[in-house]
Amino acid sequence: MLVAILCLVCWGAAAETKTAEELLEAARAAWRGETFQATVALEVTRGGETTSYRLELWAQGETHALIRILEPEEDRGSGYLLVDDELWYYTPTLGRPISLPPMALQEGLFGSGLDLESILRGTTSDSYEVDFSTDPPDEGYRIVLTPLPTAAIVYGRLEILLRVDLAIQQIVYFDQRGQVVKTARVIEFLELPDRTVPGTILVEEASGDRTVQTFERLVVDEPLDPALFTLNALVGR
Repeated sequence: MLVAILCLVCWGAAAETKTAEELLEAARAAWRGETFQATVALEVTRGGETTSYRLELWAQGETHALIRILEPEEDRGSGYLLVDDELWYYTPTLGRPISLPPMALQEGLFGSGLDLESILRGTTSDSYEVDFSTDPPDEGYRIVLTPLPTAAIVYGRLEILLRVDLAIQQIVYFDQRGQVVKTARVIEFLELPDRTVPGTILVEEASGDRTVQTFERLVVDEPLDPALFTLNALVGR
């Protein structure tokens, strides 16, 4: 027990010397690693009606990702592919992949509160100015992300709450007028052998709609086949 306490104290002292951007990157790396593969369940409630989805997700860094939809049956086989800044969507009904504009990354998947940017890339600092909040929490860190003038971001700012161990607890999304658009809260964590990561995330929108995202299976930092991130893989060939 004493060793665990001493380790936590040492980690806290080291974290205090890091910049807000370094802490955010450390949190992102701990959550998603260099590679990320998962089976995810979504419960999307809009206008009082709830629809359930299941999907598979593979990601390598922030530049390559593939989503394949498993359920419901009418959407099975559909998916999204991200390669660098190019995004494609495929559905068996159409029979061919179609290219989507970059702004599509900020649209909600299945009309949910989870945008494709968050699912495919996670929250990164590339498009934001990153700093500590002037209203720090009692424990952990509150980090503010403000979009860069050149970034095509619909939000006015994001506030991310990190635990002392840098596990992400909450992300609050604000519009350009400073009003809360939605809040994503981790309501259950997964304890992996070498890290603590979000297991169940509740996204509550200002409209009253909500989305529950649950990781049924999660593997981090295992090698992925480069062939996953191709149009052939997207269409299931």
